[in-house]
Amino acid sequence: MSYPASYFRLSMFRQCRHRYKLHYVDDLAKVYKKARPYLTMGEHVHGALSDLFSLPVEERSEDRLVQLMRDRWRKNREGFADLAEEKLCGERATAQLRRFAQREDLAAQPLAVEDNHKVEIDDILALLGRIDRVDRDGDGLHIIDYKTGAPREPDPLQLQMYALIVAREFDPAPIRASYHYLESGEWITQGATQETMARALEDIRQQVAGIVAEREYPTSPGPLCSYCDFLEICRTGQGFLESHPTAPEEGPPLE
Repeated sequence: MSYPASYFRLSMFRQCRHRYKLHYVDDLAKVYKKARPYLTMGEHVHGALSDLFSLPVEERSEDRLVQLMRDRWRKNREGFADLAEEKLCGERATAQLRRFAQREDLAAQPLAVEDNHKVEIDDILALLGRIDRVDRDGDGLHIIDYKTGAPREPDPLQLQMYALIVAREFDPAPIRASYHYLESGEWITQGATQETMARALEDIRQQVAGIVAEREYPTSPGPLCSYCDFLEICRTGQGFLESHPTAPEEGPPLE
């Protein structure tokens, strides 16, 4: 049976093997998963952009985009500490979408939006990914990954994984892939060539080999413990945060 490698899985294993075990081996995510404000906000922003590009071009506008987000928000208001935090997140989401509508082409016709993808590489490896958007780009393809958090040093592996998936699901074509930071409007783009994708695939294989061989699953206490769903059952993480009260300032992981 092939190992289902997603960027989320690989990142979690790198960050903390114990968290990975609790999530994927012990299957405790459904018990301890918690709603968080940045996840709820991100879900609604991504969903609104997906909804917009599913509409006929003549129905797309800045105000419609914001309304699509608000429609989703009314159905899910989980994770906020209070109304003040919810209001702040709502204003931030609105600003991101208005900036997008004012700067980007709302008449674009993506090949795919918010789709779950799975490709079998061979008998031991499959690649999984939920890709925000794939566009035709001249004679090639453009993969777009929206980011609702503040810009940070991007991990090129995520985009290369998406490129590996897209290269197998669509007609062979030149591929470029971008992070689009909605907070600032900034784009970070990289090419995906046969060489870069081959290096990424080898990196993924090595990481998967390490995951399959792991038996101890040690904890890796650090600032990200503050955002771990399993903190309440992890004494090591609790101890780290008690001795490092400013640790959460690093920002949420896997955004």
